Amino acid sequence: MPVLNEILRTLYASPSILTAIPIQDLFGWCARINRPGTVSDSNWSYRLPIPLERMTTSHAIQSRARDLKEIATQTKRFDPVKPGPRRTESQKHCRLAAGAL
Repeated sequence: MPVLNEILRTLYASPSILTAIPIQDLFGWCARINRPGTVSDSNWSYRLPIPLERMTTSHAIQSRARDLKEIATQTKRFDPVKPGPRRTESQKHCRLAAGAL
């Protein structure tokens, strides 16, 4: 998943305070949430490919979660020593600039 990891690094390194990425994009799954041109109960809904309980024991899921944590740590979206919201200098600047408007 080298290409996907680079896309995630770019998104996580952005100065935005919030980065929202669908779970299927984080794990490289191909399922879609939206089916353009359709109106049904299944549109804009998503079912995980495996039960949530199995995600904690799946070696593939756990390996990917470690990769995601490493990317988040490298881009300063996550601090393993001090978990919680963090802002990079550019994020602080954006917030200050937005407040000045």
